[in-house]
Amino acid sequence: MNPSFFNRILVSLLIFSALVGVFLFLNQSPLNNSPNQCVVDENSYCSITLGQELVYVRFLQEIELEEELQVQISLPKSHFLRSAWVQGVNMYMGKTPVIINQKLTIEGGEGENSYQGVLFLGACSEPNMRWQLIVQTKDLNQTTQVFLVNFKTYY
Repeated sequence: MNPSFFNRILVSLLIFSALVGVFLFLNQSPLNNSPNQCVVDENSYCSITLGQELVYVRFLQEIELEEELQVQISLPKSHFLRSAWVQGVNMYMGKTPVIINQKLTIEGGEGENSYQGVLFLGACSEPNMRWQLIVQTKDLNQTTQVFLVNFKTYY
């Protein structure tokens, strides 16, 4: 066969691969582009303003890998937790569900739906992991809304 034929095929494959890469980069999941995001601070707390109300997430201990982590998710009274999971941002680690073990009643916290759950973060080859806790809610009209809680782990 003709070597120029193989060169044309190779160039075509490289161009096609580059186009697919650009397409995938520009069409990332809408979860990564949501305005409803916050970053966990040094107190293991993160809040998002939802109109006049607040959505907040609080880790009940220091965030560590391969340890049971307790998390509290508080939503306005008009929102109910649909699901929550954690996923890696800079390395794919799959979707780790947050297991909700109780709905809390907060004394004096009238107008809040608060949940407590458990999650586990796996260790991997990346020493500086970026994570996202995705919180899906539904409101009284059954409209789904997504909130992103960003945090990091180091080892």
